[in-house]
Amino acid sequence: MSSDKQTREKLLLAARQEFLEKGYRNASLRSICRESGVTTGALYFFFRDKNDLFRELVEGPLQELIAVIQQHFVEEMQETLMQRHMEEDSAEDLRQAKAVLDIIYDHFDSFDLLLMKSEGSAYEKLFDQFVDMAEKHYRKLADKVAEIKKAGRMNDYMVHWIAHMQISSFAQLIEHRVPRKEAMLQMENMIKFMQYGWSGMF
Repeated sequence: MSSDKQTREKLLLAARQEFLEKGYRNASLRSICRESGVTTGALYFFFRDKNDLFRELVEGPLQELIAVIQQHFVEEMQETLMQRHMEEDSAEDLRQAKAVLDIIYDHFDSFDLLLMKSEGSAYEKLFDQFVDMAEKHYRKLADKVAEIKKAGRMNDYMVHWIAHMQISSFAQLIEHRVPRKEAMLQMENMIKFMQYGWSGMF
């Protein structure tokens, strides 16, 4: 490993620990440099600022997660158009939930940073952004289900509440550091709850 690469890896390792312990706002670049055994000048050779350093720790896993969620939204709309039975929808939702959980638990520290330790960073409103993304999807999905079933339109408050509840169900697993195996069991229960609640609205 080259000297530059070693230095960069040391900085990232120290930064991860500093951000996890103190959160983004209270993390100190001087502490990170001291722990890494490098000067602040060396840090700025690799990273523009504290936010860039934080981004390097979280952006990869975040984009991986967003891609899986967006793919799920596409497939969920297709299943709705095909008018699949609830049992089929539940199995697909469970498969997608496992894919999401696998990403979260494979990069647990990164998502802990994103959702619990990012205040003051460019990512501090990420939870709300996830809710907005889910809300837009569920608005379209609810309208399509209402059209197919010739039912009344779900009101915007309910759509927002459902989106918020779904994103929160994943965030709670991170906040409470639920073990991976237990998280999957709880997610199965959550999916059942969401499925029957959703179908009961139409």
